[in-house]
Amino acid sequence: MLYPQRIMKNEKLIYISAWLAVGFAFVFSIVETVHNWGDWSDPALWIIDYFACVLLLVGAWQVLKKKQNEGIAILTGGWGFSCAIFWMAYFIIAGEHSNNPRDADPIVEAFALGLFCWSIIGFGLVLTASLLSKRD
Repeated sequence: MLYPQRIMKNEKLIYISAWLAVGFAFVFSIVETVHNWGDWSDPALWIIDYFACVLLLVGAWQVLKKKQNEGIAILTGGWGFSCAIFWMAYFIIAGEHSNNPRDADPIVEAFALGLFCWSIIGFGLVLTASLLSKRD
């Protein structure tokens, strides 16, 4: 049986995740563009970043336009994909920092960690809402 409080709580979590996705996509796309400006050397490294932004924006758009089923699936995929990207990015950057602290850029490391945490929060919110709705 569906309880109105649970439905509202699930929807709130999903909407928070959707708005976090919109903010994340805009911040990340700007940071990625500024970081690569003048040296767009390996397209494989930055195309996936913009792909994650597109997934998050499409999922958020679907959720905010009340197309919950499609939106939640795309949003979950986008958050999972961005978590994977930033898991790798942060630990590569942190590894470079520990190997050669003089060549490390602490600003890039801080952005990678911040965006990794942001991804985990967005992913956690949409997963929690999905799991709670499955219990009902």
